[in-house]
This record gives sequence, C-alpha cells and structure tokens, in this order.
Amino acid sequence: MPYPPLPNQLPARLQDIPAPQARLCLDVGRFMTEQLAGAGCISREQALSSAPLNGYTMLAACSGGADSTALLLILHYLAPRMGHTVVAVHLDHALRQESADDAHFVSQLCSAAGIRLFSVRTDVADLAAAGRCGLEEAGRKARYAFYAKTAALFSRPVICTGHHADDLKEDVLMRLIRGAGWPALGGMQAVIPERSLLRPLLVTEKYKLTTFLEACRCPWREDASNSDPSFTRNRIRNTIIPLLQQENPSFGTTITELWEAAAADRDYWTDVLPELAPDKNGQIFIARSTLQGLHKAGRLRLYKKALEALGAGQPLHASIMALEHAWHRNQGGKCIQFPGGKTARIRHGGICFCLTA
Repeated sequence: MPYPPLPNQLPARLQDIPAPQARLCLDVGRFMTEQLAGAGCISREQALSSAPLNGYTMLAACSGGADSTALLLILHYLAPRMGHTVVAVHLDHALRQESADDAHFVSQLCSAAGIRLFSVRTDVADLAAAGRCGLEEAGRKARYAFYAKTAALFSRPVICTGHHADDLKEDVLMRLIRGAGWPALGGMQAVIPERSLLRPLLVTEKYKLTTFLEACRCPWREDASNSDPSFTRNRIRNTIIPLLQQENPSFGTTITELWEAAAADRDYWTDVLPELAPDKNGQIFIARSTLQGLHKAGRLRLYKKALEALGAGQPLHASIMALEHAWHRNQGGKCIQFPGGKTARIRHGGICFCLTA
C-alpha cells in the first residue's frame, strides 16, 4: 500500500522532540535499565550511571509497523544519553504482496536516521510447510533465528522487540485460555537474559507510540493481517479486549499490575530455589529430601524450573498439578508428559525429569 514519504529531516536529537514525547523516551530508558538490572544483565551501579548501556548494541526488530518504528526511533534518540549503539533488523516474511514495500520503508527510515540495517527475505510459507507448523509459529522462529544470528556479530548485543502494553493484555488472555499457571499467567517477561532479549515498551500503551510518531512526523506501515479474524490473537484484540474494557475501563492498568506481581514472584523463586541443569545423560533428578523440605508452592515452582531447564515447551498448570498429586501419593513409576517432549517420572528417591528419545 502507498505510504507517506519520510520527512526530509527527522528530529535529530532527543531535545528536538516535543516535551511529552521526550519524557516518553526517558520513561522507556528508565524501564530498560531497571529491567536489565533486575535480571542481572547490568549492575545496580551501572544502571544509575550516566551511560548505563555503554558498549551495548541494541538490535531493534523493525517491521515498519507503528510499534517497531517507534521502538527504533526511541532507542535512536536515547543512544547518546545511555551510551548504546542502535542497529535495525528486519525480516521480510514474503507472505504479503506489500512485504517488499515494508522492507523498502524500513530501509528508507534507517537511511534517514543514519541507522545501520540488517535485512533479509525469507519464504515463511515454505518454512511452515517444511516444519508442518502454522504461519505464525514459522514466522516467529524465522525472526528470532535471524535476530540471534545478527546479534552474534556484536560483543554485547541486546535484541529489542516492540511488544507493548496492549500486546501484554493479549498475551495474558491467551495464556489464560491455554491454561497457563502462575506466574506465567502474568504475561511475557520484559527481559530473557539467556536469549539476550529485551522488550523496552512492555508497559507503554500503543496510543502513546502512535502519538510519538505523529509528533516526530514519521509515518509507519499498516499490516492488514492484523485484522484477520482467523488468527486467535486478532480475535482477542478486536473482540474480547474491547468487551473487557467496557466492563473495566482500567483493564490495562489491572494487567500491568498483574504483570508486576508475577515478575516479583518469579524473581523471588528464582533466587531461593536451587540451580538446575541436565546431567551428562540429559536428566534432572530432584531428590525426595529436597522436595519434602519445600512448601507445595516451592515444589510446583521447582518442577517448572526443571522442565524449563530441559528446553522449549511451556508446562501447563494442569500437568504440573498432576505431577504434584502423583508425588504426594507416592505413585512410583508414574510418568507425566509435558510439551516439548519432556517427561517427569516418580522414582523411589525423587523425581526424574528428561526428554523423551
């Protein structure tokens, strides 16, 4: 679809942006450093320094949509203040006729702002067919594989995505529908250290991002597939959330508060539970003596931690509870299956977690 031309000159500096939008950038910067410090990616002292991200390269995933375009520019305007370098990463999924125009728009935007761009075109439909999975899953895997490959070119990379507070609402509802337990029910994490992933806009409402772009006189691309009701996320966004907001106009604030509580809970249990890693046989064994010394809440979180240490695949609450019931009843030999080809088997001396062959 046609899009307005980029302005001859985007605002050059944070100081050139209207005050409300400059404050938005600073709020995002504070959120970034707080979350990175909380996850142990940077020290508390570094977070309070004049250039907390000095030496870091922030890879902004930019599709050309409003969210990712705002992310790219916010990181760009924060760079002199926070010390990081910004590069853009764009993956053309080749699913829509307009996708080449999206790639061209991102290229023009990066050229106008003086931002280095890494861009690639991948036939996601072919990947979905080869992997026997849906287009959304194939696209997500392709994007993050590309981001990780590009991140490997830098010494201190942080992959930044444009997920915002409206996405958080959708994510919480999708997790509720799937049957996720606590604290996963609180929604996606702001930082995933093992993947060098950061979501700087996670508590920022989408309307603030579009207002920011309008104030900077910067256009963006619209993806018509965001209105396609065949996608679960779109049905939640366009049908369910408006109904919930009619019942509670502060629904977004409620979700953010839930997210904050879940993050605090997750951090606490990460600190107090023992570290877990598969042995040379790819198994994690938790002794009965360890389990008996924990409250039920601690055992449930230890099960989840063991399963997550085995790799991808989100354990659902019902399966976690089934494992707890089997252990409590001392059902020796009982095996519980989990997503990602994982199993937990009750043994005389404890529970053995492993991947199925």
